[in-house]
Amino acid sequence: MGRGFLLRLSLAVFSMALASCASDQINIAMKVNHPAEINLKDVKKLAFGDFTGTNGKDLSGMIKNGLTGKGYELMDRTQLDQIMSELKLNYSDLADRNKAVKLGSIMGASVILTGDYRIDYRETEEHSTAPCTADVVLGIFDALNNNKVRDIKQCESSKRVGIATANGNIDIVDVSTGVIVASKHLGAQKTATTEGSGHAAPTVDSNGLRQRCVAESAALFVHLIAPWSETVAMPFRKNSDVPDYEKAINMINVGEIQEGIKMIQAALNASETNPKIDPKTLAVGYWNQGLIYEYALDFDHAVDSFMKGYKITSGPEFAARINRCKQLKEEQKKLKEQTHSMLMLRENFWRTAQNPYFTAMGAPVGLQ
Repeated sequence: MGRGFLLRLSLAVFSMALASCASDQINIAMKVNHPAEINLKDVKKLAFGDFTGTNGKDLSGMIKNGLTGKGYELMDRTQLDQIMSELKLNYSDLADRNKAVKLGSIMGASVILTGDYRIDYRETEEHSTAPCTADVVLGIFDALNNNKVRDIKQCESSKRVGIATANGNIDIVDVSTGVIVASKHLGAQKTATTEGSGHAAPTVDSNGLRQRCVAESAALFVHLIAPWSETVAMPFRKNSDVPDYEKAINMINVGEIQEGIKMIQAALNASETNPKIDPKTLAVGYWNQGLIYEYALDFDHAVDSFMKGYKITSGPEFAARINRCKQLKEEQKKLKEQTHSMLMLRENFWRTAQNPYFTAMGAPVGLQ
């Protein structure tokens, strides 16, 4: 039996093992809401001030888009400049509390965002030579067939590497006091590579790299002051010894959470009293039960289920899930506080908008 056959057989067995592992998992998407890092619960208006740097305007524009509909009354630079012009103020006056109070009396509970943001880009090009792939393949074929060894030609290749590095800082300034209530450093780095064989490598899309840096930095800042969400995969597990695990998972997949909770509990009750069910299979049931409770935002029960599985397996995945549920529970408390504050802002929005400085320029963006 040749080595080639054994190699192909090994690869086939490995592929089947991978497929088997993949088929034992059912991923169900879950939207997870996170609170802002800082709670600006008393802030009603958010104004965009001076953003310097080569990419400052790009960043402020993307942050504004990210904050639209997040609960703040957003005021762009033009609107803010008009108010400050009426009051004969400039941005340096914000550091003077007596002058800042004049602006605060008009804008109410507000903050101004100011910052600096710039992206540096560099691109390098490398050239090298290597045996031409086609000649190498033909050379191997000739050698296997005991033909004369052919000459291997050298082919030139090139590679370009583009790196965009962003650095910046945004200050959140309390309008009424001129005090910086928070500051966020923003950094990002994006890399792309192009290659060419027998010809020069194409130029790297530097603008695309810059846009990716801006997008990442804007998202980081939005997460600082506004609740945000992400979609994650909940890794449920099937088990052939207990088909009812999968039936409970299917209920979650169609939104029948309470039915899924009942079914997984019934399956576990039967498994716990069945001597033929081994502990690892039981742990799979506790894993699924924990994920179902986590999906339902019932983090206390989720921790209890994951703890039962952890006591059986001591698996790091159970420990990680326990810590995640504890963290999510604390986040939901903060999120509830922030959401309540945002709802209060919405109720007061139109009354605040009666201020003549705002009605003359149109309602600020954000809560229409």
